[in-house]
Amino acid sequence: MNCVNCGHSQQIGKFCGKCGTPFAPINNGTEMPEKAATAPNITHAQQASVEPNIHVEKIKGQTKIYGNYFMQHLKRPSHAFNRSHEGFQNGLISVILLGVFFALTVSAFSSGLLSGNGSNFISVFSSTIFSIVIMMGLPIVSLFIINKLFGPQFSFKSIISIYGAHLSPLIIGAGAAFLLVLLKSFIVGNIILVVVLLFAIFILPLYVISALLTKKSTNTLDPLYGFTLYLVSFAILLIISITILADSALGEFIEMFEIW
Repeated sequence: MNCVNCGHSQQIGKFCGKCGTPFAPINNGTEMPEKAATAPNITHAQQASVEPNIHVEKIKGQTKIYGNYFMQHLKRPSHAFNRSHEGFQNGLISVILLGVFFALTVSAFSSGLLSGNGSNFISVFSSTIFSIVIMMGLPIVSLFIINKLFGPQFSFKSIISIYGAHLSPLIIGAGAAFLLVLLKSFIVGNIILVVVLLFAIFILPLYVISALLTKKSTNTLDPLYGFTLYLVSFAILLIISITILADSALGEFIEMFEIW
């Protein structure tokens, strides 16, 4: 080490042995790499803390948008016919939400009868939501087919938008049924749930197809025949779906019987 003041050279020590000037600390090249190595880590940590916030904000924003959509169509469901191209995402959320509430109610009722078996709840929920999605898909597909052949020829997304926009009252009913079942009011809860299911799968699609064929139709075919064809197509799809679901349920029952 060389003293910067007098030029004296020595091997060890923090101060010059001749004039007492302190030596500058030696930079061995390890400090900067350490700082350079920690900088990316800090950056990644900051990014990791920011990214969840972005996702949370997106969820909050979408929740607010859906809340406004829900209340708007709760007051005036028929607005969906005039804005069918805008509400696909929210309409799909409504369809899924109704299916989830229905599956939760059935699962809670089943668990209540079987003393709260957790594995049974999950099994019933998964099978119920699968079945209800298929059942709700039948009128949507039937509406789309008749709409394309004899109606205003809306896209499949527009049909989901229109159908989902009319589900707001039914979602409230399904939520009420779920709460009643949790409160052990099984009879009233199940009655409400059955009414909601019948309305969603049978009654509501009849209103929608009637509105499409009378208010928005561009076809010369009389709405009566289009309505009749909807009933026929829905009945065919319903029979096929029930056959498949019944066959699947029978297979599970036979397997369970063999285990016993």
